[in-house]
Amino acid sequence: MRRNGTIRERLEREQAAGFFGRERELADLQARLVDDGGPAVVFVHGIGGIGKTSLLDALERRIQETGVALLRFDCGAIEPTPRGLLHALGERLARDVPSVDAAARALAEMGRVALAFDDYQSFRLLDAWLRRDFIPALPGQSRTLLLSREAPADGWTLAAGWRGLSYTLSLGPLDDTAADALLESEHVPAQALQRIRTFARGHPLALRLAAGAKVDAAGSPAASMEPDQVVAALAARFLDDVEDAETRRALTAAAVLRRATRSLLAAMLGTEAIDPILARLQALPFVTLAHDGLVIHEAVRSALARSLNALDPQRYQDLRRLAWNGLQREVESVGRVQLWRYTADILYLVEQPSIREAFFPTDIPQQLVEPARPDDAAAVAAITLRHDGPEGARAVDAWWQELSEAFSVVRGPRGEVVAYSILAFAGQVSARLERQDPVAAAWRAHAALAQLPTDRPVLFSRRLLTRDGGERPSIERAACFLDIKRTYLETPRAARIYAAIHPDDELLAVFQPLGFRVLEELAVEQDGRELATVMLDFGPGGIPGWIARLVDALYGVPTPRLGLDVPSRALVLDGRRVPLTRLEFGVMEYFATNEGRVVTREELLREVWKQPFGGSNVVDAVIRTLRKKLGSENGTVETVKGHGYRFRGFGPGPR
Repeated sequence: MRRNGTIRERLEREQAAGFFGRERELADLQARLVDDGGPAVVFVHGIGGIGKTSLLDALERRIQETGVALLRFDCGAIEPTPRGLLHALGERLARDVPSVDAAARALAEMGRVALAFDDYQSFRLLDAWLRRDFIPALPGQSRTLLLSREAPADGWTLAAGWRGLSYTLSLGPLDDTAADALLESEHVPAQALQRIRTFARGHPLALRLAAGAKVDAAGSPAASMEPDQVVAALAARFLDDVEDAETRRALTAAAVLRRATRSLLAAMLGTEAIDPILARLQALPFVTLAHDGLVIHEAVRSALARSLNALDPQRYQDLRRLAWNGLQREVESVGRVQLWRYTADILYLVEQPSIREAFFPTDIPQQLVEPARPDDAAAVAAITLRHDGPEGARAVDAWWQELSEAFSVVRGPRGEVVAYSILAFAGQVSARLERQDPVAAAWRAHAALAQLPTDRPVLFSRRLLTRDGGERPSIERAACFLDIKRTYLETPRAARIYAAIHPDDELLAVFQPLGFRVLEELAVEQDGRELATVMLDFGPGGIPGWIARLVDALYGVPTPRLGLDVPSRALVLDGRRVPLTRLEFGVMEYFATNEGRVVTREELLREVWKQPFGGSNVVDAVIRTLRKKLGSENGTVETVKGHGYRFRGFGPGPR
């Protein structure tokens, strides 16, 4: 019995037996991670299903013998912010890691250590911070392994310094010998090997799918198909061969989700007997068990979702609505650590291109985005002068002189500045800067009127321009937008954001679906053109609440942002009940029955206070406290100078 070893050893032998054709790449990676003079960062990239995770599994088994500790992270399950990564590292090390310095000290105590980030394309929001702040602070003997569908950004391979400290390995298809070995392990008959090899072209996932599907010559994918198309075609054939209707139904439901969790699938399928279904799904060759649920390979998932939407659009919408209802219930009880996973799940249900692209871009910007350096001032000024003019350039220069840390730049392949953005918190704007920039002054004054809580930050996106296109769409502009979304995630309690744009149909088409509205009263003339302000109020729920509203508009039951709950005598603001005093409730109830009409102070004293006479200051005091409770909706109660107040209304829906 002893000669068989432990179950763990037998399991490792089985896993090793399923690894085909990557011995050269495996030996290469091992040598570079173990060598004292090896690169600090190693990239492994290749299309989905090409075998990156399998290679990492094999490397983890092999590297145990060398004394190097390998710490693995699934990037798709980690909030892509510094806080999120440091928390994940702390969980892995079973200790508190509050800062980059603390992380460096903890890793130094471990000796030789390698950090492996799988699914690294999910960390595109964090890429610049890793390159600029995190990895440079790590101990010299540490190594970082990044596995991604995308090639590394130019900042890793072209920038001076990193060019000599990084190494890139591109994974290609398996050769014929390895492909045959994989197919034989799946019990494919010898006479079918060549036919399957011909259309799978060495793609490991396609080979496994073809081995499981009943594919004849007439049904084989065309030789001109790209690998992802081959995978999608084979997945459709594979699904045709799944005879169990319950498994087919579950797979269809899972295809509309970013990740399929036990609770979500149970809610969508209307059954508590979910464990056998999950086991059958996990056995499928294109389904993997991730840290936070089952994940269908992206090529398969998108193909199944598109097919369902085309053939049965009502079922497609019903499934997404069920998913949204389940996520809504769960997200209310999750802690801060889990919030990103649920936020990503919710975002995946958003189908408007302008919203999906903001967080999950299909054309991933590879430009280097980083904080501006002192010597970038001339380039920023030149870009502004070219697209805005001298007045705009003076305003931007005032920001540079007072708040240069608010500037981020996008660099081209030679390190030149090809775009810049300005993003700051309202509290960072000094009185001197307000005097020099009327836009900043107007934003501060407008935000002050809302009387927002002090713990709800306000963001100012003062300018975003690219060198060649100004405000026109480009990958440089997309890179800046993506960097701003990282700040969103780092500031979940943000109250609102103001941005300055030259309004046109194209730009408004980007901003308005996200909930931005044009503040016409804040428009200024600059260099002979209108410079408009657009503002997005995130609402009481901050960033998560804003995202939830976007999804609710698609799949939820429309409800007004503002309402009055008469039985409980409370204000309903974005679904949250705000208690009112007797007089506050009386005023709101009277406003509701006289919506849109000017109501005098004397009228309120008579109808609410039930006294014909009295000082108007008591009415004004109640209005002030009521406006505070209205929060972002305080503008619905207008002061009509010399007359009284007008209530603009609750909007559609029951009160």
